[in-house]
Amino acid sequence: MKNAAYVENLEPRKEPMGYQSRQKFQRLRIASDITERDAAADVSTNGISTEPALEQRSLFTKINVFRLSPFSIIVAFLIMTLTMLTITVLLKHNQKANRDHFNLLKTKLENEIVRRVGVYRYGLMGTRSTFMASDKVERKEFENLVSSRDLPEEFPAATGLGFIEHVTIKNLEPFLEKVRADNQPQFKIRRLKKAMNEPDYMIIKYIEPANVNHQAIGLDIGSERNRRQAATLAMRSGNVAITRFITLVQAQSEGAGFLILLPVYNSSHTPTTPYLRQKYIVGWVYMTILAERLFNGISPLVEEQLNFSVYDDQSLDKSQLLYNGFGDQKHQATHNPEDDFSDTVPVLIGGRNWYVHTKASKQFQSVSNGSVLWVGVGGLILTVLTTLLIQSQTTATSRANQMAAAMTIDLKNSMTKLNDAMQSAEEARQIAEHANQSKSEFLATMSHEIRTPLNGVLGMASILSQSELTQDQRNQVNTISSSGESLLTIINDILDFSKIEAGKLNIENIAYEPREIVSEVMDLIQVMAYKKNIELNCIIDPRIPNELMGDPIRMRQIILNLMNNAIKFTDKGSVTLHIQHKQETDKKIIIQYAIKDTGVGIPSDIQKKLFNKFSQADSSTTRKHGGTGLGLAISKRLVEMMNGQIGVISQPGEGATFWFTIASDLIVENAVKQKNIDTIQTDKPSIENNIPQNASELFGQANILVVDDNQVNRVVAKQMLQMLGANVILATSADEAFEVTKLIQFHLVLMDIQMPEVDGYAATKMLRGVCHKHATPPDVPIVALTANAMQQDRNLCINAGMNDYIAKPVRLETLQKTLQKWIPPSQQHAA
Repeated sequence: MKNAAYVENLEPRKEPMGYQSRQKFQRLRIASDITERDAAADVSTNGISTEPALEQRSLFTKINVFRLSPFSIIVAFLIMTLTMLTITVLLKHNQKANRDHFNLLKTKLENEIVRRVGVYRYGLMGTRSTFMASDKVERKEFENLVSSRDLPEEFPAATGLGFIEHVTIKNLEPFLEKVRADNQPQFKIRRLKKAMNEPDYMIIKYIEPANVNHQAIGLDIGSERNRRQAATLAMRSGNVAITRFITLVQAQSEGAGFLILLPVYNSSHTPTTPYLRQKYIVGWVYMTILAERLFNGISPLVEEQLNFSVYDDQSLDKSQLLYNGFGDQKHQATHNPEDDFSDTVPVLIGGRNWYVHTKASKQFQSVSNGSVLWVGVGGLILTVLTTLLIQSQTTATSRANQMAAAMTIDLKNSMTKLNDAMQSAEEARQIAEHANQSKSEFLATMSHEIRTPLNGVLGMASILSQSELTQDQRNQVNTISSSGESLLTIINDILDFSKIEAGKLNIENIAYEPREIVSEVMDLIQVMAYKKNIELNCIIDPRIPNELMGDPIRMRQIILNLMNNAIKFTDKGSVTLHIQHKQETDKKIIIQYAIKDTGVGIPSDIQKKLFNKFSQADSSTTRKHGGTGLGLAISKRLVEMMNGQIGVISQPGEGATFWFTIASDLIVENAVKQKNIDTIQTDKPSIENNIPQNASELFGQANILVVDDNQVNRVVAKQMLQMLGANVILATSADEAFEVTKLIQFHLVLMDIQMPEVDGYAATKMLRGVCHKHATPPDVPIVALTANAMQQDRNLCINAGMNDYIAKPVRLETLQKTLQKWIPPSQQHAA
């Protein structure tokens, strides 16, 4: 025992917490082993050998196991009680599940019976429409009508489709004369029973196919009480009615059957009251139905899990049996309320109740109670094992408590470290999000602040270029314009790359014309190519469709970027855009765009880093050609976002070929013949005047309101609009704009967004809400004219009620196209 105490009081070494817990557990095990050895040694000192002593101790332990403590008895009782409760719940659950399954199959059966009868009802309604739409239907016409339908396929349970005419006693002789004259010279009336002193007849005039139903022709169904009752019910209700169980005269050997009748009235629609229906009755279209055929084939629909029979009376008497699906000719339906899987329910069919008796078949998939047995056995085993475990657990509790304490300390330390790490990660995430948001806000602000003065620079340069200048002055203006355009390109590249990095740039998938995009790009770069005396070519595979699905703006951006680079790095020779058809399926087409130049070429070691951001061939390239090094990186990201590939093939001194492939969706309806464009070469472009000579007359009848708080922007907009011939009014705020629209009818409003007090969004809502007393109508076209160039800014403008969007700096050509788009043609030319 001293040894045990010594072992438990050993000072632990400073090890990690998990290691200390394992050491404590091992020391406890050692202490227990020493205790047993001490007990054996005590026995041996009394003259008894060690081994017998250990055997006696083991026997003593086993005996103690069966001395159940009160706690063990309580636990055993609770487990057995819980087991019994579980068995009870399982039994009830299984019983309910079986009953629900039975009810589901029964409902499915009932619905199928109603559906099948409904098929014949709809068939009669189609036939009735022929009679109600015509003054009379002759026998040949009726025969053709029925023969146009596939009766065995559409109505498999019907033996015939016919027409019963309502004939008063007064009209009996004229009726017989007409029928006999209609190719039925042997027609005569037959009655099922003796005369019932009824005031009218219900005579089967036509029935098809006649060869199997000839015995029914001329039969007065009104001479039999059951048939007359059904016909009268149909006549007075205006809906279908069925007879009781009958034996058909033309199919007496085929078992039970019935008639289904639908009234025909002498009007284009069903009369509204029973009196009027009886007054205008013409007859009935009807079908003869065999019950056996009607109900055959239903059992597979309920997976053969139900047997059923159908009775025509609630008594469930065998004489009223319409259909017996039990396969037992001696079967008699009985309803036992205690039987969960047997039931009889009424089904309303054509004004009568059929009584459907259902009973679970041998194939009924009931939930097995095997799980209940296993729960009982498991509960008994669990009771025994738990009792034994509780006995043995008593001695191990202290060991477990000590081990748990050590593990708890380890766990607390681990949790503390984990919480610290999670908190640090959350703080880092918040810092990153805040930095990203700040970056986006900074870029948007800088874009706006740079575009505002740039609008003045490029706008004034554009206006100056249209005036009479000396050659030196024109060169100076062109230098200002090209420098401004370069600055604008840099801004756009930075914004695009920032949106791509932040995952905020979305790719559209709309219809566009690839040849139109190529034409626009060639128009944009031809001046640059002409200045360097570079031949510009375009070769398009004639198999390329005229229309594809994709993002036309980003496609134009990629092609324009690569073409600009090719011209920039080519001093002489040519630049060729080659568009090739690579592969096509029913829905997709893969197209390769290749831009080949005759420039300086690119070494292989430089090619690997060309598509990295801020990367160029070398530092001298930046000094000679300018640029941010973002163009190719943006193009690569855009191509990859469109599930394409991009690359370069080049050798120093042999030029370079930049290529990319795009998989586009085909427009199946596109049946336009493809254009066969072999080669396009640029002519000498006009670089001095970009507007027509009669521009001052384009919008001579148009009044345009410019709303902008910046004086430079107002001056630029006014002079550009006046160059296009428009009448211009300026407003510095939303309030001024609101007041001036009361007095002048404007045909278009150019609206700035960032203005003090009331911004462009609110100003647009003000103008949209003006009353009709204003000279300017509330639906006047409003076009945003703003330095906010983000995609979300465009969306905000449209959502605020604006019609269109122009980003600053404003180009004269863009302004002209926008005015032509929104100003009515009647206001576009001076009188």
